[in-house]
Amino acid sequence: MAPRVASIGLLPHQSALVDDETSKIICLTAGVGSGKTRGAVWKALRLAYVNAPHAILVVLPTYRQLTSVFVETWAQCMAQAGVRYHYHRSNATIEFTMGGRLCKLLLRSGDNAESLYGLNVAAALIDEWETMSEEIVRVIRERIRDGNGSVNQL
Repeated sequence: MAPRVASIGLLPHQSALVDDETSKIICLTAGVGSGKTRGAVWKALRLAYVNAPHAILVVLPTYRQLTSVFVETWAQCMAQAGVRYHYHRSNATIEFTMGGRLCKLLLRSGDNAESLYGLNVAAALIDEWETMSEEIVRVIRERIRDGNGSVNQL
């Protein structure tokens, strides 16, 4: 069963992001400290669950932001929800089992488009997209080509 929004205490704009499974492209724009990354974490969890066993791509502008922002926020949120996971630093993945499904996130930085070539994912999530080049955003969109996932979103 996918996480229940009420049980994790999301703000209305975070809830709208997490619950949307019909839009092909979703953008959450809000001010500093408004919970965009926290919303992105919950969205990544949900996308990974509904698309399991197909991978989800998570991209932040730099590797440092990926580890110090996304991974740290992920850890806090999963502790809150009691979700056990494995963060594999060496191959930049997060894996967890939920409802008997093996779920996988591929964590990548957006500082080199070539590092994203060849990936096939069911969905992708970009945090701080406005700081990335148009080429990176285009390449990320093109990676969403695993048609076996049930929710193909960016």
